[in-house]
Amino acid sequence: MLNRYRYEWLERDGESIGRLIDARAEAEAHLLPGFGMNVVRYVSQGRDVVLPPPSFAALRETPFRYGIPALAPPGRTSGGAFEHRGVRYALPVKSGKHNMHGEIGTVPWRIARQGADEASGAFLQAEYAYRDDPARFAAYPADLRFAVTYRLKDGELSLEGNVRNEGRRHAPFSLGYHPYFVCDRSRATLRIPACAQWTMNEDGGAGAPPKASNLAASLREGLAISRIEGNLHVLQCREFDLDPGRTEPYVCRLDDRGLNRTIRYETDGLFAVTVLFFPPWGEAVSLEPHTCIPDAYNLSRDASDTGALELAPGEERRFGWRIAVENGASA
Repeated sequence: MLNRYRYEWLERDGESIGRLIDARAEAEAHLLPGFGMNVVRYVSQGRDVVLPPPSFAALRETPFRYGIPALAPPGRTSGGAFEHRGVRYALPVKSGKHNMHGEIGTVPWRIARQGADEASGAFLQAEYAYRDDPARFAAYPADLRFAVTYRLKDGELSLEGNVRNEGRRHAPFSLGYHPYFVCDRSRATLRIPACAQWTMNEDGGAGAPPKASNLAASLREGLAISRIEGNLHVLQCREFDLDPGRTEPYVCRLDDRGLNRTIRYETDGLFAVTVLFFPPWGEAVSLEPHTCIPDAYNLSRDASDTGALELAPGEERRFGWRIAVENGASA
């Protein structure tokens, strides 16, 4: 008899796919360590939980439109560059203007460990360090090492991660994730514990400081997606965590009557901002946890107002999230 938890490797379109399996829960997750350690598929009881790419060619062309990519820095970086403590950090630009979501969601990660057993579930560990990537490190000299463990256990997909500054100077640190949850938007209700909402300018940057809004209040109680106007909203869910370990996790909930299921997305309080986005290319909703607001390091505001974190030499921060799917429950 096969074990409940397994992992295996598949080869497809030139990519190695790490497949985590929970046979009893009829759940599996597919990861691409060669391309950003992206979760490109997550299935529960035979149905997609996150929006899979139509092909790996499409994923390479538009890497932040499917699955659950990692973002660092999350959101827009004006002109693809910023300065922090007198050091310039540069990222590739598209259309000659800005960078979107950094690069760690598109680069190869190194596999550190993998396994499957009753106690741990099925898991895959990987690392990425800017210093080990000389061309990028020359342009973006943040001496940070990321280590993540993706785990599938009891049908739930989780991420446990940490980032460490291995350099001799303070380094900027920002992070986000971009899960595209498949849903019937005409029959789904969304709950987000938003305390305030940011005003965004026409170029996708933060405008006025966050303030109470009707949308934030309605999302706290539960709001039908069909009643939400606009496709992008930046919501403040916690105070920015400048003091490690101080904030509490929070849960966003998607009740989907059309697909007859509930998705609970729990994130660390370190991700103080949730960006709510409705992609025009798929029937899904994206709940993006960010540690900062877009373009945080280019704004003339205090870090306590933007989430523009930094790590001292030798400092380490932990982060994580968890996705639980309850099929047959959408009340």
